[in-house]
Amino acid sequence: MANKNKFLILIDANVCIACGLCVDVAPKIFTSDEQMKSVVLENPEIDFDVLMNATQSCPTGAITVIDAETGEKLWPK
Repeated sequence: MANKNKFLILIDANVCIACGLCVDVAPKIFTSDEQMKSVVLENPEIDFDVLMNATQSCPTGAITVIDAETGEKLWPK
């Protein structure tokens, strides 16, 4: 989980299959833990388009993005 000013990024570790697509697409936002599951970096450099591309590339839908200011769920819709 991370909150970089504008976004709350949640990864459901029970759903993540450790495919690494989000890390490949957005290495300034995501990394892998000891089990190779995706996690959000401590202080990610967030570009909205890159974040959404990485989030939407997740084959299991393990990543949720919320606008931290409004509470609106940006992904999944």
